Amino acid sequence: MGNYEQIVKLMIDADSAATDRNVDRYLELFTDDATIYGEVGHSDDSENLRAFINATWQNEPKGTVHICANPLVDEISGDEATARSVLVLINRHSNSFQVFQVSHKLIKGGERWQFTSREIM
Repeated sequence: MGNYEQIVKLMIDADSAATDRNVDRYLELFTDDATIYGEVGHSDDSENLRAFINATWQNEPKGTVHICANPLVDEISGDEATARSVLVLINRHSNSFQVFQVSHKLIKGGERWQFTSREIM
């Protein structure tokens, strides 16, 4: 699998882990110093990242599905990349949804890409 495909898979895997509420699997996709920024808040360091993710997911209705739509890798420059996608949150119980734009910054360590930053707006 090439770099482009690995990055697209990473974006999809993140939303799959979020749907499953699997914090450990989600955090494996991030570097130790990764950040997340969003409409509900932000986390600037790895110590707070787990708590931030748990709190964010607890505020979502039970059974919310996270869908990664329109993943696009904007640039790959050596071991760094930028990408973007659309995050669709679907509440299966109320048939409602929310749509967010997501900007990703990534770094490759060895054969593995990871997020250094995700901005969800």
